[in-house]
Amino acid sequence: MVAWELTRSCNLFCAHCRSSSTAGAYKDELSTEECFRLIDAIVEIGKPVVILSGGEPLLRRDLFQIAGYAVEKGLRVVMGTNGTLITGDIAAKLKAVPVSRVAVSIDFPTAELQDKFRGQSGAFQAAASGIALLRQAGVEVQINSTITRLNMKYLNELLDLALKSGAVAFHPFMLVPTGRGKGLETVAMSPEEYEQTLNWVYDRQKELGNRIFFKPTDAPHYQRIIRQKAKESNSQETQRGGKTATKARSGSMNSMTRGCLAGISFCFISHRGKVQGCGYLDVEAGNIRDRSFKQIWMESTLFRELRDLSNIKGKCGACEYKYICGGCRARAYESTGDYLEAEPYCIYKPPLLQKGKYEHESRNAFRNYSNHPEPLSCHSEGALRRCHSEPSEESHTAQGKLREESGDPSLSLRVTIKNMELDNVDKDLLNIIQAEFPLSREPFSVLGFRLGLTSNEIIRRIDRLKAAGIIRLIGPVLNPKKLGYQTTLVAAKVPVEQMDKAGQIISRHPMVSHCYQRDHDFNLWFTLAIPVTKDVDDEVRKLGNRIKSETILNLPAIKTFKIGAYFDLGGGNSHPSLPVEGAAISGLSHGHAVRDDNKLSTTDRTVVNALQQDLPLSEKPFDLISGKLHMDTDKFLSRCQTLLQRGIMRRFSASVNHNKLGFTANAMACWKVPSDMVDTAGKKIATFPEVSHCYERQISPFWPYNLFAMTHAHNNENCRAVTDKICSETGLNRNEMLLLFSSKEVKKTRVRYTI
Repeated sequence: MVAWELTRSCNLFCAHCRSSSTAGAYKDELSTEECFRLIDAIVEIGKPVVILSGGEPLLRRDLFQIAGYAVEKGLRVVMGTNGTLITGDIAAKLKAVPVSRVAVSIDFPTAELQDKFRGQSGAFQAAASGIALLRQAGVEVQINSTITRLNMKYLNELLDLALKSGAVAFHPFMLVPTGRGKGLETVAMSPEEYEQTLNWVYDRQKELGNRIFFKPTDAPHYQRIIRQKAKESNSQETQRGGKTATKARSGSMNSMTRGCLAGISFCFISHRGKVQGCGYLDVEAGNIRDRSFKQIWMESTLFRELRDLSNIKGKCGACEYKYICGGCRARAYESTGDYLEAEPYCIYKPPLLQKGKYEHESRNAFRNYSNHPEPLSCHSEGALRRCHSEPSEESHTAQGKLREESGDPSLSLRVTIKNMELDNVDKDLLNIIQAEFPLSREPFSVLGFRLGLTSNEIIRRIDRLKAAGIIRLIGPVLNPKKLGYQTTLVAAKVPVEQMDKAGQIISRHPMVSHCYQRDHDFNLWFTLAIPVTKDVDDEVRKLGNRIKSETILNLPAIKTFKIGAYFDLGGGNSHPSLPVEGAAISGLSHGHAVRDDNKLSTTDRTVVNALQQDLPLSEKPFDLISGKLHMDTDKFLSRCQTLLQRGIMRRFSASVNHNKLGFTANAMACWKVPSDMVDTAGKKIATFPEVSHCYERQISPFWPYNLFAMTHAHNNENCRAVTDKICSETGLNRNEMLLLFSSKEVKKTRVRYTI
C-alpha cells in the first residue's frame, strides 16, 4: 500500500494535522509528468493500493489525470479528503475514474465541535454534504476519526454517524503526535485509554458483524488484543462445556494480517518525492528525484531495518506478539528518537519480561547473549538415534520433579505424542514456523529472540523435531500456476489386489505431492502438477492405465477458497495466523492484492530453483544457498521477498507430519451444492480452522460433488463434528455430502518445480 501526499496545500487548519498543512501553494511539488513516472515506477515492482492524500488532494488541479493514469496502469486508487470540497460534479468524476473508495475525516459528531477542531466554520456540514454526494454517485465512503481525550467519549456517536451515512468502513486513528498534532499531546490518550478504546473496537465489531468494517489505524497492538480476546472467548466456551476453537477465526481479523506495516508493506511518498515508512515516521528512505522508487523500496537502509523485526528493541523486542504487531515505529521515533525502540502506548508486559528471562534492551545485547558454540552434530544414523533417544523412566521422574519445583512453563505440560515429547516451547516454535519461517539473514536468531532462547537452542530443537519425523522440511510453498504449471485432483478406482503396486507407481511420480487411500469405491486420491504445455487429461489417462484403475477422474479446481494446512498445538502464547491463499507475507501487497505478474526473470528462476530444498540448519542458512549462486545474500533475500509479494511464493514455512502431532484423522468432505450457493458456502467453510483446503471442483458423470473441504482432527468423531457444524452454519444438505476418511497416507511432500 502506498500513501501519496499529492499536495501539502489544504483549505482547513486542523488541530491534529501531521504535516501542519496550510492554504496556499507549496514550492517544488511533483509535476504531473513526475507523478506519471512515479506511477510507472510503482507498477514496475507491484500493484499496491494507492491512497491519494494531502493536505487536501482535491486542491490539485491534475488530480483526475493522475488518478486516471494510475487506474489505467492497473492500480486500485482510493482517496483521503476532508470532504468539504466535494460537489456533485467532483463525485461523478471520482466515480468515473474510478476511485474505489473515498475516506472522509470526521472527528466529532456535532458541527460545533467538528468546526472548532477543523479550524473552519461550516466544515462539518460541508463534509456531511460531500459524503451524501459521494453515496449518490455510487462511490464507497469510509469515515476516519482521529481519537484523543477530546472525542473518545463520542466514539459511539461517531460510529452511529458512520452507519447512518452509509459508510462501508469506520477507521479510528490513534493519534501520533507529529506536526500540529504535537500540540495535542496534553489531550492524547494514555496507554490505558488506548487499550480501552481498542477493546471497545473489538467488542463493537463483534456486535455489528458485517454491517461495517472496523480498522483501528496507527494501533498495531490491536492485533494482540484480537488474539487475546479470541483466546479468552475460547476459554469461556470451554468452561461452558463447548468446543474450543484452535485459533482465532480469520473473520475476526477483518482481513488484517499485521499491525505496523511501515516499510514492510506500506510506504509514504511526500509532495516533493520523499519516501518514508509512513506519513508519521519522519525519516527519509530516499527521494524519487534522486533514486528510482524500486531502489528505495528494495535497498534503503530504513526499510531493511524495519523489515528485520529482530532489530526491534526494548519490551517490543521481547514480545511474543512482535511478528503480528511490531509496535508503532512512528510513536517510538517521536518518543525516543529511535524508530526501533519500544512502542510507548502499549500496556502489555511480555511474559519474558515478567519472568525476568529477558533483560537485554538491544539486539547487540541479545547477540552477545546468543553467541555460544555450535551444538554437537550427529552425522551417522546411529549417532542420530543416540542424540534423539527417549529419556529413561528415571529421567522422566526427575524431569517431573524439576517442573514442579521450577514452575517454568517451558518444562510443564509435557505431552507424549508418538514417543516424542513436546514441551510448550516446541509447540510455540512449531506454531510459528508452520505459518512463516523468517526470511532473514539469521532466521534462527529471529526465532530465538521471539521465544527467549539462543539461536543454537532453536537449531537443536528443530534438528530433534526433524529426527522424530515431526518436521518434514523447511522451505517454500510455491504457486504452481505462476510457475507455468497446472494442478488437479485425481480420483482412481483401483482393484484391491492392485492397490499396493498402484500406490508405489503414484508415489514415485515426481509431480505428485499428496496421495491417500480413502474408504470409497474411488479409493486412491492424489494431486498432480504438470506443465501447462502438456495435456492433463492425457497424463491422467496414462497414469490410470499404469495403475490398472477401473475408472479414473480428473477433478481440477474451478475456484480456491482456502489453501494451507496449519495445526495449532496450543503451547504458550504464540498463535500466528496462517496467510490465506493469495496473501503475501511481505512486500508492497501484504494483506492486499497480489501483483498479477507471471513473467519470471533469469534471477527469479535461479532463486526459485535454489530455494527448493530443505533449509540447512546453520546460523546463516541463506548465506549457504546464495553463496552457491555467487549472489549477495541481502539481494537473494530481497528477491525472495519480491517472490512473496508477486504471489509466486505463497509462504516460506515448515511442513509438519500431522499424524505425529496427534491429528491422526483427516477427511475429505464433498458436497453437491447448487451453483448459486457455492461461493457463499465456500467462503464460510474457509473460516473454519479445522479446514486446511477448500475448493470448488469440476464435476463428472461419475462424481457429481462440486465443493470439497479437507478437515483434520484428533479422531474421526471430531472430523464428523466439524462437518456437521459446517452443514449447520452454511445450510448445506448432509444428505448431499460424502465424508471420505483417509485409510493410508501414501505420499505427502512438496513438489519440486523445474523452471
